[in-house]
Amino acid sequence: LRALELLESELALRDDPRYLAVALLAAGWIREPTRALTYLDRRIDAARARGAIGVLPLALEVIAAGAIQTGRHELGYAYAGEVVELGTELGYVIDVGAANCTLAIESAARGRHQDAVRAIADAKRLAAIAGVAGAAVHVHLAEAFCALCRGDYPLVVTILEQRIAVDDGRLPRGDYPLSVAPDLVEVVARRLWTLTRYWMPPWEELDDGHADEREHALDNARHLLAALSSAGVLMPDGGQTREDWGCRV
Repeated sequence: LRALELLESELALRDDPRYLAVALLAAGWIREPTRALTYLDRRIDAARARGAIGVLPLALEVIAAGAIQTGRHELGYAYAGEVVELGTELGYVIDVGAANCTLAIESAARGRHQDAVRAIADAKRLAAIAGVAGAAVHVHLAEAFCALCRGDYPLVVTILEQRIAVDDGRLPRGDYPLSVAPDLVEVVARRLWTLTRYWMPPWEELDDGHADEREHALDNARHLLAALSSAGVLMPDGGQTREDWGCRV
């Protein structure tokens, strides 16, 4: 807090582009992210005016990620796109990779699924270049969210099950186990709706002309059971098979 106060009170520091990213991050470090809104525009404008474009990608990505967390999606979408364009021109890797994840999330939420897929692919490529592909948790979670938005539920389950196997499904900061559970639960909810559509009629009433529907229902069941298991929902006792339990669900 004292450092942030100095950054804003000392005339030599207030608009120095070298402290742009630090000033933005400091607001989060003291758990007062909205404090950055009081100086964000001024410091960015000062950096642009001085031609200090090298400090912008990291700073704008911090803002984009924070904007999503606070529901300012237009701001997050705009700044993430700028980071990708500017950072690519400057040859940056990590900042552009993170911005691609942000851009993918915003694109997927808008129904621009092909844009989201391309952004995730770029994020994976840059993570590999940086040598952090295996530890790029944010990329995996962004990919799962994008898959959820476009209805690719099997991919959601696959990605999040892998995260649970690696680190108990914690988010990038590692705060809590099973932090990925909300997306798995959403998969369950959507699958349940699909299953009720196909499982309500008795199987004997589905003739051979419904073979595709039968197979689709069984495929839904497999991924539903996987999601329930990953989310910590245990099968009931009594010796039921997974298929029996799935039918009861």
